[in-house]
Amino acid sequence: RSWTLGGEAFTRETFERMQSVLKPERILNGYGPTETVVTPMLWAAYEGDTLTSAYAPIGTAVGPRKLYVLDQDLNRVPVGVAGELYIGNEVGLARGYHQRPDLTAERFLPDPFGEPGERMYRTGDLVKYRDDGVMEYLGRVDQQVKIRGFRIELGEIESQLLGHEQIREAAVVAQPSPTGDRLVAYIVARPSVGAALEPRTERSEAPSLNVTAILDDLSQSLPDYMVPSQLITLEAMPLTPAGKVDRKALPAPQWQTASEGDAPQTDNEQTLAAIWQQLLGRETVSRDDNFFALGGDSILALQVVSRARQQGLALTPKELFEQPVLKELAVQAVSAQASVIAQQPLQGALPLLPIQQHFFSLNPPSPSHWNQHLWLALDAPMERPALEATLQALYQQHDALRLQFTREQNGWAQTCLPADPPSHELLWWRQTPDDAAVSALCEQTQQSLNIEAGELFRVLYVQTPQQPDRLLLVIHHLAVDGVSWRILLDDLLSAYGQALAGQAITLPERTHNLGDWHQALLQWLQKNGDERLPFWQAQQPDKTSAALPAYAEKQSATLSLDKEDTRRLLQDAPTKLGVSVPALLLTALARTLKPSSVGAALEPRTRSREKSLDAIRGSSAAPTGNLPLVINLEGHGRETRLASGMDLSRTLGWFTSLYPVSLPFSDDPRQNLFAVSQQLQQTEPDGGVGYGALRFLADSALNDSPDAPVTFNYLGQYHDDALIQGFTPLRGGGTAQAGDNPMASPLAINGQVVGGQLELVWDFASSVYDEQQIAHWCGRYRQALQALLALADAPREACADPALVTRLNRTGDLPVLWCPHPVTGRTTGYQALAASLEGQWQVRGLQSRSFLEPGWFDPSLNEMAERYYRTVRQQQPEGPYYLLGWSLGGALSMELAHRLEQAGETVAFVGLLDTYVPGHEVAEDQWSSPQAQQTLREHLGMLLTSASSMALDDCIARLRDSKPAQWPQRFTQWLATQPIDPALADSAAQLLHAWAVEQHLRDLCWGYQLPALQAPVHSWWASEPAGRARTLENGLGECVEFAHSEAVAADHLTIVREPSFLQGLPALLGRTKTRDSLTEMPG
Repeated sequence: RSWTLGGEAFTRETFERMQSVLKPERILNGYGPTETVVTPMLWAAYEGDTLTSAYAPIGTAVGPRKLYVLDQDLNRVPVGVAGELYIGNEVGLARGYHQRPDLTAERFLPDPFGEPGERMYRTGDLVKYRDDGVMEYLGRVDQQVKIRGFRIELGEIESQLLGHEQIREAAVVAQPSPTGDRLVAYIVARPSVGAALEPRTERSEAPSLNVTAILDDLSQSLPDYMVPSQLITLEAMPLTPAGKVDRKALPAPQWQTASEGDAPQTDNEQTLAAIWQQLLGRETVSRDDNFFALGGDSILALQVVSRARQQGLALTPKELFEQPVLKELAVQAVSAQASVIAQQPLQGALPLLPIQQHFFSLNPPSPSHWNQHLWLALDAPMERPALEATLQALYQQHDALRLQFTREQNGWAQTCLPADPPSHELLWWRQTPDDAAVSALCEQTQQSLNIEAGELFRVLYVQTPQQPDRLLLVIHHLAVDGVSWRILLDDLLSAYGQALAGQAITLPERTHNLGDWHQALLQWLQKNGDERLPFWQAQQPDKTSAALPAYAEKQSATLSLDKEDTRRLLQDAPTKLGVSVPALLLTALARTLKPSSVGAALEPRTRSREKSLDAIRGSSAAPTGNLPLVINLEGHGRETRLASGMDLSRTLGWFTSLYPVSLPFSDDPRQNLFAVSQQLQQTEPDGGVGYGALRFLADSALNDSPDAPVTFNYLGQYHDDALIQGFTPLRGGGTAQAGDNPMASPLAINGQVVGGQLELVWDFASSVYDEQQIAHWCGRYRQALQALLALADAPREACADPALVTRLNRTGDLPVLWCPHPVTGRTTGYQALAASLEGQWQVRGLQSRSFLEPGWFDPSLNEMAERYYRTVRQQQPEGPYYLLGWSLGGALSMELAHRLEQAGETVAFVGLLDTYVPGHEVAEDQWSSPQAQQTLREHLGMLLTSASSMALDDCIARLRDSKPAQWPQRFTQWLATQPIDPALADSAAQLLHAWAVEQHLRDLCWGYQLPALQAPVHSWWASEPAGRARTLENGLGECVEFAHSEAVAADHLTIVREPSFLQGLPALLGRTKTRDSLTEMPG
């Protein structure tokens, strides 16, 4: 007997029941959407077979069907990796949906792997291939939901549930709750032993399940954000008339019940939930939420601790990190009365903290003008008496605002003044006629502080006609840091509200003061200093005699990631790779400033600037080899975990930690990432605070340590809700630092996630770096970071691909000249060259894989070059090798030559034909120019004459907002909305695909770095436009040896077929040819 099933996913429980009860000789699982007519796939099981997966496999193809498992960009995924199933071959494929051209275009797509005109059907089913070629069903793609910022495949959770011995059926859906959408699992229990054959009656009860145990099991195999908030047991799943689970008919969960509700319950939970909502911008927070999964970070954690103390709960940052789930953290919270901290104001002499000593070690000529400030627009005017009372209360409450510094014979000293009303004017209340007067007042305020007079705090209130009132708060950096501002703004609003209401101002209790922290550091040194000293000694940069540049030289450049890449940075990559966000950012930096004789020569425009890269690498030696990158890292420095019971959550002051880290470099990006991650983990015992204590508070080998020439600071995620309501931050506010003061480092990179996008601001000294160099590094950084993010997507391993090779002339017993494609991705441009070498050389091109697999787009130039290298080695196992490249093909030829040389092979000839030289000709942003967009619009308009002008504008807008790899899919979607002849649409799609490939390759070039070569280089440069050839030749000539270099009377497009070049090439190649070049080639 044979039993056949179909129509719905076939679960393991059903399979086992059939085997045990029906005992069939064979079970067939037929798979096939209606659109593919009958059964394109089949899986067979026989008596005695077992099943380990949650669902029965859907098998293999029946007949000539083509099966593809693809990602969202229509790239094939490796065996074992989940993707969407597409079914091809016109046999059995429906024509489409009756009178639904939009849906037809969405589900029936051109088959990029088939013959011209063939289609494939998008099933919407999530599947994966097993090693034996059998396909497994995992769920529906359209069951993907987003919970707490994470994209979740519901089928994965259902598969885990179905693997539980107590569960027969399972369905998971996202249901609305008081705290947003939550996961709810509906399950049907397996019947008890002997009950399988009993008829089900209306009084039948679902077998009891241990819900807690099931959730515990899930938490062991799934990330916390994929564990359902509720498990609801059903007697049977509701079904549609077609026999499928009717998800809309599943009962709504009861979120407010005492047994299963996840709203905050205890007083502590409710208090903490309210604080989380304020800081994280959430309308609701559940008792099961994880602080960091909601977007919290270490700086916001300090605010949680501070606000909890204001509400009467004592917490430490360490407790929040160890117990980030609300209900668990609430148990840790105790009454703040249990932790008693002296409340009297600090007064008298006070030792300098490490970061303050570092400040004075820079010997700033204008030490009083080194400020931080906030420039704010007010939603409503403030009253002067209430604001004056508020500022006086802040001055008396916060010790750091009363610091006074004295220049003594052995250096600087600080004193904390009594908490009396200030002797200087805290508030400048001014009325101004226009913005010019406002700017002058802001500058005057910035320059008005005097650290030797104890004037570290000034507030400017400005009233200007026809504009909202504005408030400038200026504090000397010696008294404030980033965390301090959040404390200060909280107190300012609270105190002002009390003063405005005529109440006496009462601020929350003090936490430990500056002196307490200094004493805690000394105690830490006694216990841990000797143990940590060797590690910090190993991080030291080389000493340099170069003076720090002046602040007046500071310029800035900003690099931003889009929201999707930022999401991958914050969520996907750390989870899948097991590394931190700082590890990813710093590895990208290490790879950006990779030591290379080519890189060192290309980026600085003069030889004097070549030394800048060497200095950054922390070495005065030749800039080659895998030298570490030594940088300074900044942290908030409030590492209270180093001192039991220490609380700085409401303490103003400058606590920043500044410490060097030697970042290793490896050619392999994955190894590089993990090496950097391990290095950062070694800083965790003291969070960098130990370095400052050893350098400035102890007699140690670090006392005379130099600073690294690069500083990096990642500030986490910025939340608008963390700012006090009623204020709007403004740009400007005057110059925070005197121009004659030194920059802390010639290059400082500050990163923060703002509005869901990573922003990296590169502050650099114009006397050390120029804008072109920084722009080039920004491009390289973007490429390096995106390559690291791609590691989390499990890209296919680069391997040899003979299909990439194009034979451009007749083959024979001749040496081979390899010609990688230019930026177009095609090799047709070499045809004139191949004809000129007929009978002397085999000319073989390397074309982009994108024209073999239209959904394929290489993730980076390095991975593309690796694939080409393996292809060349497969086709020609031994040297000598001859390479020639035009445009981008020149860079690829150098990549191939570099890899061949590393493998010990002989590279006899490298020819560069008007090649791309990074940093000297920037054309990477071509698509961003209106001219390029207009050109594409005109080309499409000539083909698609029936498309309206408005429709073409819509098409270009869709492409403008997406990456080139997404263009074909976006264009197909747009075509589906237009009344266009299919033949013309196909031609337009091919045109668009060619544009997408070229622009994608241009994007990959952004920030690219050429490799170093031992082989001499032969180069030809287009002489038009005038001056360009010399610029490119000089750029490349500083880093490679030229065996031959000349300008050709042609432009970039025509040089490859210029007769003078073609006539001279054979003789030049002939001089390099040896007897060993007669290599037998396959085919």
